[in-house]
Amino acid sequence: MTPSPKPPQPTPTQSMADPKNLIVILGGSYGGISTAHYLLKHVTPHLPSHKVILASTSSEALCRPACPRALLSDDYFPQTKLFVDIAAQFAHYPPEIFEFVHGTATDLDAALHTVTISLADTTAAATVTLTYHALIIATGALAVSPLLGLNSDDAPALRAAWAAFRARLPSAKHIVIAGGGPSGVEVAGEIGEHLNGVRSWWWPGAKQAAYPRVAITLVADSPTVLPQLRPVLGRAAQGYLARVGVDVVCGTRVVASAPAADGGWDVKLSRGDTLHADEYIPCVGTAANTSFVREGDKARLLAADGRVRTDPGTLRTEVKGVYAVGDVSDFARPAIHNVLAAVPVLCANVRRDLVRLQGGNDGGDRLFVEEKREMQLVPVGWSKGVGAMMGFRVPSVVVWLIKGRDYWLWTTGGLWSGRQWAKA
Repeated sequence: MTPSPKPPQPTPTQSMADPKNLIVILGGSYGGISTAHYLLKHVTPHLPSHKVILASTSSEALCRPACPRALLSDDYFPQTKLFVDIAAQFAHYPPEIFEFVHGTATDLDAALHTVTISLADTTAAATVTLTYHALIIATGALAVSPLLGLNSDDAPALRAAWAAFRARLPSAKHIVIAGGGPSGVEVAGEIGEHLNGVRSWWWPGAKQAAYPRVAITLVADSPTVLPQLRPVLGRAAQGYLARVGVDVVCGTRVVASAPAADGGWDVKLSRGDTLHADEYIPCVGTAANTSFVREGDKARLLAADGRVRTDPGTLRTEVKGVYAVGDVSDFARPAIHNVLAAVPVLCANVRRDLVRLQGGNDGGDRLFVEEKREMQLVPVGWSKGVGAMMGFRVPSVVVWLIKGRDYWLWTTGGLWSGRQWAKA
């Protein structure tokens, strides 16, 4: 599908000459876009000397949770809602208070309070360096598989990866998926139902001889899939996977994978055997997108796993004027509901700090409290799912109603446009 024309964007050189103090946000997904809207609606109106700059590697925002289904066909979701132009979502803000920069952060100098961005459009300049009063890191985390997010490239790269995968899929006879968490279960369920349909247990045995058409193996190193949920829910998910032709192998993990001579993959398991697959999809976690942090600042800014070490209550880091939210931060378990709950807290504390810099007093800190009760919704195919909310098990039909219908796409319109943040 050909992307719709994008509105003209201001060049980053405008911000270099702007006398206003800059609040720079790195990252154009849930955390970054939400923070930008919230600041523009509830913080900068009280701080007219400040301007918000949002910098993103991608010019488009993606409903990332939808990737397990979206990677299979463009027909499953309206593409104009799945991919949304970021600059267009902020077009109603005047340029003196907001600017979008399409580029990738390449260097953060915490001592000088500067961040350097490599621009996607190099017709004017290759890079721009911004001096910030406040810096919010919301660069997210990179999925191991190029099929499951924008990663370090713009949206066309993801679309190209999906197109290549779809072209190979009709000839696949065995697909191996690594990871028993939500991503692995969702990818396995979607591919299983897409390729095999749903097994009808009441059909005569002869009718089942060719089922499944494609062998799909999900490898999980936990006793059941979905280890963050109670075991009975993991076993229920495995039952739903079986009905779409997915064989679940628990208690082992993928220790190595390599391209095979025939164009497929050899996937070695920790138990000693090797699986040969036509397609291999690793759904085994993410890596925080923090490569722009200088070596000398890593000890102060980064945790051992590479995420930004963040105060879990205030969302501040050890470095003055630097904050972090989203999957790039270690403030809470990576989950969209945690990110959205943290945005108002983060922005309130940014406001307090900026007011104090001007010699004012805006009261005490606001604190984020993570929801630690069992809370996870996991669709398994097109009509089933398992999950819990606030510690209570959720029926399959409710999982479908809330998430499984379109993988949260119904929630993103107000989020990307800022309507969700109309009230403080």
